[in-house]
Amino acid sequence: MTSPLEQNLLNIIQDEFPLETRPYQVLAEQLQQANPVDFCAIGETEVFQAVERLRESGVVRRIGAVYDSRKLGFTSRLCCGKVSETALDAFAAAVLDEPSITHNYVRNHAFNVWFTVIGKSAEDIAAVAQKLQQRTALTDVHILDSKRMFKINTVMGKIAAREQKLDFTMSEAIPASLLSQPALRKCRALFAGDFPHSLTPFATIASQISSETSVEVSESQVIAQIRCDLNSKIARRFGAVLRHQKAGFAENAMVVFKVDENAVEQAGQLLSAETQVSHCYERTSFDGFPYNLYAMIHETDAEQLHSTIMKIVDKLNNPAYCVLRSVKELKKTSFNYFV
Repeated sequence: MTSPLEQNLLNIIQDEFPLETRPYQVLAEQLQQANPVDFCAIGETEVFQAVERLRESGVVRRIGAVYDSRKLGFTSRLCCGKVSETALDAFAAAVLDEPSITHNYVRNHAFNVWFTVIGKSAEDIAAVAQKLQQRTALTDVHILDSKRMFKINTVMGKIAAREQKLDFTMSEAIPASLLSQPALRKCRALFAGDFPHSLTPFATIASQISSETSVEVSESQVIAQIRCDLNSKIARRFGAVLRHQKAGFAENAMVVFKVDENAVEQAGQLLSAETQVSHCYERTSFDGFPYNLYAMIHETDAEQLHSTIMKIVDKLNNPAYCVLRSVKELKKTSFNYFV
C-alpha cells in the first residue's frame, strides 16, 4: 500500500519527472504548492527517499525514457502461439534468452502465449519466431501486424486522463543530435535504462558518459538532449514505468473485438477515450481468431475489470469479443536500441 506522499508522487513522475538539475527539490516544491496543508514541510530528501521506496518495493519498475521504436528504425510485432502446460517453463527460459522479445504472457485462451518482438525488419521478427519454434514446443504461431495504432499510454492512476493519442502514420525524421557520437548513443542508452539513485541524477549520467566515452559532457547537455528527444517524439515520455499490479491495478486483460471494417475507426476512438485502456490497435485477423481490434484494459480488481469490459462492449454496440486474461507474466523488459 502506497502512502499519500508516494501516491501523489506517482501521479507526477510517470510523465512529468522534472528535467532539472535537482529534480527531487522541484518535486518537493510542486507538492507544497499543490497541497500546502499535507506537504508544507516536505523537502528534497523526503521526496527522494519516497521515490527510492517505490523503486525498492517494485511499484516503480524503472525511471527513464520510453522510446518510439519506429522512429529509431525498428519495427515491432505482437505474436501468439500455443505451448502445452508441461512445456511452458522451457518456452519461458528460451524467451528470456532472446533480447528481441520484450514482453511475454500466458493468457487464458487456446492461443495461450503472447509475446512482443522488436527487430530491424519483419524478416528479423519472423526469424525470431522460427527460432523459438525450433528450440521449444511452440506451435501454430501467428505474427500480427498493426494496421493502425489508436492509443498507447502506460501512465496509470489519477492522471491517466492526460492520455497520449498517436497517429500511426506519422513519422518524423530524427533531428541533429545535441551530442556527438559516441556520447549520444551512450546518453540514450542510459536514458533507456534505470535512473541513477542520486539527488543529482543528470549530473551522474553526464559524469558516466564522460568517463566511458572520453567525451566531455555537461549536465545541461544531458538535460537538453532528453528534452530534444521528447520534443521530436523520439521518446514518448520520460518518467516512472510502473508495475501495474503493485501500483493498485491488480487485474488486466487483453480484450479483442470483431468489428466491421467500416466501423473500426469509430470503435478505436471510443476505446481510446477510456482511461482504463492503455493500448489500442487494429490488427490483422487470422483463421480461428476473427478479432481485429485489440485493447489492453487495467482495473483495480476482477469485479471492476468485468464491469469496465461490459460497459465498453455496450458502447461498441455489442460486437463479438474475447477476454484474454493475463494468467502469468513470463517477461517484461525494455528493448536495448542503443547496443
